[in-house]
Amino acid sequence: MGIAFDPSGLSEEMEPIDSPMGELEKTAEEMRIRIESFSDTNIQGEDIDWILAPLSITIFKMKLSARSGHPPRQESLRAFVLQLIGPFLLAGLGLLCTGLLLDKATSTPFFVKIPEAVILVPVLLGLKGNLEMTFAARLSTLANVGLMDTRSQIVTAFLSNMALIQVQAVVVSSLAVGTTLILKELHGDSIIWSEVVCLLSTCVSTSSILSFALGTLILIIILAAKKCKVDPDNITTPIAAALGDLSTLAMMMFLGGLLLPLSSSHLPFLLLLLLFFLTFAIISATIAALNDLTRDVLIRGWYALIGAMIISCSSGEILKKAVGMYPGIAVFQPLVNGIGGNIVAVQASRISTSLHQGSKLKSEDERGIIHFCSPWRAFFSRETDSSASRTLLLLSLFSHSIFFSIIFLLPEPGPPYHFSLLLTSAYLLVAFIQVGTLLFLCQWIVRFLWRKRIDPDSSAIPILTATGDLLGSTLLTASFWILNNFFSFLNLGKEIVS
Repeated sequence: MGIAFDPSGLSEEMEPIDSPMGELEKTAEEMRIRIESFSDTNIQGEDIDWILAPLSITIFKMKLSARSGHPPRQESLRAFVLQLIGPFLLAGLGLLCTGLLLDKATSTPFFVKIPEAVILVPVLLGLKGNLEMTFAARLSTLANVGLMDTRSQIVTAFLSNMALIQVQAVVVSSLAVGTTLILKELHGDSIIWSEVVCLLSTCVSTSSILSFALGTLILIIILAAKKCKVDPDNITTPIAAALGDLSTLAMMMFLGGLLLPLSSSHLPFLLLLLLFFLTFAIISATIAALNDLTRDVLIRGWYALIGAMIISCSSGEILKKAVGMYPGIAVFQPLVNGIGGNIVAVQASRISTSLHQGSKLKSEDERGIIHFCSPWRAFFSRETDSSASRTLLLLSLFSHSIFFSIIFLLPEPGPPYHFSLLLTSAYLLVAFIQVGTLLFLCQWIVRFLWRKRIDPDSSAIPILTATGDLLGSTLLTASFWILNNFFSFLNLGKEIVS
């Protein structure tokens, strides 16, 4: 799809015209130049700030045809719940399997020989979750505002966004390994460089391979959702998280076990493997830079991902210590953090889409950001996202109750604890505090980023999910500590007496 520009200025509406594949990037750049050239006479006030957000300015300045236009969602509570319940149960099942697999993974040779791999688990799971969920959120927004209606639009959006997450996956996973090495140095531990190369090769390979596989699956889900008249915002992020966490941990275990023996005898092979993914990342960066819609994220979208990575490293440190103190806690950690991350990602994606749609229709909310800092407004008002927050909070408790109970019904492998009412209450209280805090933060962080002309789809989700990881790990560990020290329900962290 291309944009026909009126040479008389930007005061007249721009109409979409058919164009061959690849012309979107060129016409989007022409639009940017056109807007800049008329900034003195045709763009006043805050409109000039839209130059900083290519996706938003494209939607804001374009008048989509009737075929491409999509009005803001008007869905009933029943439709919202029905669309969410299936993906969230699937997501919970994936997180449950991830927790059981993580409990087993901590005793495998790769994690035993390289303890830093345990720290990297929340980081890598968080990174992959953020990349897939922001990828899904961006494509869902494009689909909801009518920018993925033709084959050329779909191909362009997919290739540019896929190239973008490939670059992000390689760079941020490398930085995550570097951060763990800094932490290890601060602790006074010696660094074995062959193990470092093995760990780096494992993380980079896992991130890159799964980014392509899961990104392709997300595109298929979005296209299927559009065809079935289902809002992609409600289903893509939980499904991406469900498959992402389990497949990432499984791939990390597989590649780690495969590459660990090679680190001592075939180190040059691992270096060549790293060189290959580095070269692939450079090529992907070139492709992402060709599209105006992803160029801005490629240049300015690192702050949220790197900030989320640092926060997740703190979560990993907590997990590493908690596993030593309370064997079996690893079963619960992905479930707590994963469900909380899924909930807030859905809410962030929905609010972001509504902001983009309001921008397209020139009906933006003019209320100050302080209006959205109220817990009452977040959960008890009659506004759409407040109603969604209540529904999502109840849905999270429902999901936690189901999968927490399933954990204790499994014969092996399961936690070395007995089921009890006090443990259940403590777990659900942790989940309630975590999800409630994230939904409260979500309502104003998304809008704050929007007011600063930062695309929330790319920045809000990493910040919120990483905060959820840190909050969930901290609260879960604190609850076990309290049970052990004040209620004598833990026997040195190894058994809960019902």
